[in-house]
Amino acid sequence: MTSFPDQSTLLALGEICVTLLGFVGVVLVLGRRSAGEWDALEQARFTVMLNGSIGALVLALLPIVLPVEVAYRCAVALCGVSAYLVCRGGVFALRTPGASKLLAVPLMTFAVLLFLVMGLADLGVGIVAMGDLYLIAILWHVGNGILFFVRLINVRKFAD
Repeated sequence: MTSFPDQSTLLALGEICVTLLGFVGVVLVLGRRSAGEWDALEQARFTVMLNGSIGALVLALLPIVLPVEVAYRCAVALCGVSAYLVCRGGVFALRTPGASKLLAVPLMTFAVLLFLVMGLADLGVGIVAMGDLYLIAILWHVGNGILFFVRLINVRKFAD
């Protein structure tokens, strides 16, 4: 098994995730969302944002409390769940009139590829080290959390 990121790097990423989760409260109280008036696209974006934030926090802390092999297998499973949620939200965005479709296909493609490459690496097939893939998975989740936070606070509706 290759080396994973050191504990201080993982803890720093965990702190970023906790901060990002704090912004979830900001999203909840902004505008009409505080009254519970969420449309289906906003709900899908919120789900992906929450999954990204919590997923990155879990991934950052797993190698600290579990053996590396177990943490990696948990990361593969979490990336599978994330790929499903991103693809579900992306398909919904593609079908929704007036929704921005710019990032839907690239995000769905990367989510599925990350899951597949991590799964293959766990089986011993792959050219990328597991530690590097693990760090990419954490950064992917953090990036999703940030991206969908920005998309949720954006009050304009884009038309393609």
